[in-house]
Amino acid sequence: MKVGRTTDTLLSELTSQEETLKALERRIRELDGRQAIPIDGVPMAGRVASVAAEFRARLKAGGPNARRLLQHVLNGLAGWLPDSARFPASFIADL
Repeated sequence: MKVGRTTDTLLSELTSQEETLKALERRIRELDGRQAIPIDGVPMAGRVASVAAEFRARLKAGGPNARRLLQHVLNGLAGWLPDSARFPASFIADL
């Protein structure tokens, strides 16, 4: 009886792993359809510096907005380029 339950557990885990693999393959196919955007190093460095300065200023100011911003970043919700739905317009004005 013990062997039968072990087999069921292994088959269940295998099924779960296969479903995860299929989901990752779908995500990769979705990402393959996106266009790459050329990046000019000097302007991009200026934008990154500007956003980083604004980020530091918001954290230094403290309060609920700073906590919320930090939560977004730590949870991976901020992404590489913030959008207006998550950050005030002043935060991304230089982008």
